Amino acid sequence: MFSPQSRLRHAVADTFAMVVYCSVVNMCIEVSSPE
Repeated sequence: MFSPQSRLRHAVADTFAMVVYCSVVNMCIEVSSPE
């Protein structure tokens, strides 16, 4: 049983995690292949 507020919080947490993950991956790519 999820309340709308709880569902919204989970959506925000998932989005935040995805943004952080993408940032880390991009940083690793830039470091491993310098122009």
